[in-house]
Amino acid sequence: MSMQSKNLFSTAVMAMALATSSAAIVTPLMTDAAYAQGQSGGKGNAEARGRGQDSDRRSNGAENRPNARAQSSAALQSRDRGALASELRGLNAANASPQALANAAPDSMPGRLATFKNEYQSVYDATVTLNDATQELADYPAFSSDFAEGTPEYDADLALYQAELSDLQAAVNDAELALIEASADYTDSYAELTGGVQLSPQAEEELMQLLGLW
Repeated sequence: MSMQSKNLFSTAVMAMALATSSAAIVTPLMTDAAYAQGQSGGKGNAEARGRGQDSDRRSNGAENRPNARAQSSAALQSRDRGALASELRGLNAANASPQALANAAPDSMPGRLATFKNEYQSVYDATVTLNDATQELADYPAFSSDFAEGTPEYDADLALYQAELSDLQAAVNDAELALIEASADYTDSYAELTGGVQLSPQAEEELMQLLGLW
C-alpha cells in the first residue's frame, strides 16, 4: 500500500479508539510514544554517569573522530539490523510467498501472519467505506420543493427527502460499527501474532513492508 493508504489506516484506527473511548484498540501505528516510554527506564542513570565522563572523553583523540564516526555508523547499522531480526524472530516468516501464507495452517506463524494481513486489509476497506458514506451524507443537498408548503405534493417531497437522508445516515452508522469491529479483530490478530508483545516501531515497519502492506 502507498503512504496515503498507511496514513488513512492510521487515522481510522486512532479515530475509532477515540470514538469508543477504549484503550483496547492498539495498533502498530499508535505505539511509537508508548514503546519509547517503556524503553526509557534506565536512561536517567546512564545520562548522569555519561555527564561525569564527558570531560575526559573530549580530551582524547580529536584527530581520529572522522574514522571513528564512520566505523561507529557501520557498526550501529549492523547492530540495528541484528536487533531487528532478533525482535521479529518467527515473524520473519512474512518473507513467505502470498500463496504459502494463504495455505498455511491457521495456528502456524505463517497462518497467523495471513490472518493479520487480512485483518489489516479489512480495517482499510472499512475505512474507505466509512469515508465514502460520510462524504455522501455531507454532500446531500438541503431540502427543496417546487410545491408550496402544506400541499400534498410538498409533503410527499419532504417525506422522500427525509427517507433518503435517513438511509444515508444509517449507512454512516453501519460503516462506523463495521470499522470498530474490524479494528477490534485487527487488534486481536496483532496480539496473537506477537504473543501480546508490543513491537518497536522499527520492527512494526519492517513487518508491514515484508507483508506488502506499506
